[in-house]
Amino acid sequence: MTQAPADRRHTGTTTEAPVDIAKLSADSVLTDDDMWRFGTAAAAALDQIDRPTAAEDEYDRHLVLLTELEREARSGRVPKDELIARRAAVLDHLRESVQHLRPGPQSARIADLWKNVDVPLGLYVPSALAPTNVSAEHRYQVHWSSADLPGMAQVKSASTDTGGLHVVNLTLPARGAAAGYAQAGIGILVRPTHAVSRMTFRPQASFHYRHIIDTPRVRSYVPWSTAVNKGQVRLVAQRIDPLTGNFETYAQHSVPLWNDSVGVGSQLWQDSGGGAYPGTDGGLQFIGTSGDLFALWFIASTYCAKNDQDPTAYTICQANLDCEVPSMWIEESPLT
Repeated sequence: MTQAPADRRHTGTTTEAPVDIAKLSADSVLTDDDMWRFGTAAAAALDQIDRPTAAEDEYDRHLVLLTELEREARSGRVPKDELIARRAAVLDHLRESVQHLRPGPQSARIADLWKNVDVPLGLYVPSALAPTNVSAEHRYQVHWSSADLPGMAQVKSASTDTGGLHVVNLTLPARGAAAGYAQAGIGILVRPTHAVSRMTFRPQASFHYRHIIDTPRVRSYVPWSTAVNKGQVRLVAQRIDPLTGNFETYAQHSVPLWNDSVGVGSQLWQDSGGGAYPGTDGGLQFIGTSGDLFALWFIASTYCAKNDQDPTAYTICQANLDCEVPSMWIEESPLT
């Protein structure tokens, strides 16, 4: 429940009129009344903090469609070929929906934040949101998503334009085992400027996630269902091999967000959360030379796995992870 700032609490609705930020200047002094009004508005806005995000609303809507489709297929009302086509259509529409969501609050500020100022040398920003004084070399240049896997329903979206990453991973209702990663990443291309340098790659990101495991109750003679659900963000540095001309993994670093597993029947576990990177993490460090070309990636990654032995009772193992990456930073310290 929203509370007004101390000593100015009053009865009535907690909804406050929007504050007029246009009346403030950089050197203006806030009066006691200003402090109370702004404090009340900020407290009222916290009522929104734990509500579903726009991406999560899209996930819920489309996953209901998938659930109903799978139910119809099990009843025999939808042939297998039609099931596969309709399932793909739902996932494609979900992918399109999240790709066209508005940029988050941090990314939306990029153009104004760096407008008419000297852009730091180590700054990289989303390509479509960058102000004109950020060169093409300092905009996000590469994106990637992992391949679809059998037995899984997956959506992976990565945008160099907005810095948005959306990942959904869901096991399909079927007997047997299914497992795999759903991953999406955006990145930059970097060439060190010194003969030998220590490079530090540190993206700035905010993230939201939600994950569910629900293993069914099975008959006594059937082995219990099992499930695993994990999420992480990954930093990966690739280097071009001068002999083959191919990119090879040069260094990597992972930050776990959750890791759940169950091995019993009729157990439901779900959780959600959010946070920011890097927080206390030091980023990814590696050594490079002026002759190297690196591709540096920030990757959203979820892993879901299940094993059902009952022919009618199926596990639900689902995870979604959404990241907003408004900037990436490279620090270069010469060693020679």
